[in-house]
Amino acid sequence: MGLLDTLFNKEKKLLEKAKRGLTRVDQLEKDRRPKEALAELEKTTAMLKEDLLFIGKMKKDFSQVFAMLGARYLVFEKAQIALDSASVALQLDSRNPEAMGVEGRAHLKLGEKDLAVRSLKDAVAISPTSESLWAMLAETQDEIGDVGGATEAYRRALEINPNAVKYVDRMLEHSPQDIELIAKKGSALTRLQKYDEAIKTYDNGIEISPKQKDLFIGKATALNFAGKPEDALESLGKALKIDPDDVYALDNKGRILHKLGRRKDALGSFEKAAELDPKNKIV
Repeated sequence: MGLLDTLFNKEKKLLEKAKRGLTRVDQLEKDRRPKEALAELEKTTAMLKEDLLFIGKMKKDFSQVFAMLGARYLVFEKAQIALDSASVALQLDSRNPEAMGVEGRAHLKLGEKDLAVRSLKDAVAISPTSESLWAMLAETQDEIGDVGGATEAYRRALEINPNAVKYVDRMLEHSPQDIELIAKKGSALTRLQKYDEAIKTYDNGIEISPKQKDLFIGKATALNFAGKPEDALESLGKALKIDPDDVYALDNKGRILHKLGRRKDALGSFEKAAELDPKNKIV
């Protein structure tokens, strides 16, 4: 076995040992033994730093490990050590978005707000499909008072995970009467099968904007899934009073009527929808 193979094997063993250390940290924390968990974390960090010069071929793997170390130091409120771990991670892989995320959160805890935002913006630029990184950026911008930036970052996180009601709630804190956001929240709650909460959300929106037909249609969907078809029909009726030619509402009405055995009424609703838009596939 050559020297390079020997060094590579040493790297692999070191990586495996570090991952076992992180697993022990997580288990100790889960067992509510924080002092022992922190001691294990520090032990793993010291071991890695001692053998840092041996890291060669597996730089990206070790970059992830140092990012994980930093994330765990943040849990223990060790912001400076977390920042140091993130710095090592980025020396090993300058395009590690997780390390940038740790770096950003550590900067924020140290009161370095501009650096925090810069790190997190770099992270989402490299990993634009990361929900957690967009959420971190949003929370950081929220904390420093950048409402516009925070709202946009929350929107990006919500695009990635449309069911994340918590992001909508944070945006609604700044824009409590935003009907589009209220509708998104109601839709997400419906998908999560939290029908009572969805109905309440739509009702709140209707109170703000009683002429917004989409809120009635959304409420009808939640009511129907909640096993309240008659109430759903009532809500669709209100939507159709606002816009009698809404094909989607007519189609939904027809489907509910058919399910209730009222086939003649259902056919009338379907026929009107088809007449309005014969090419529409929902009819």
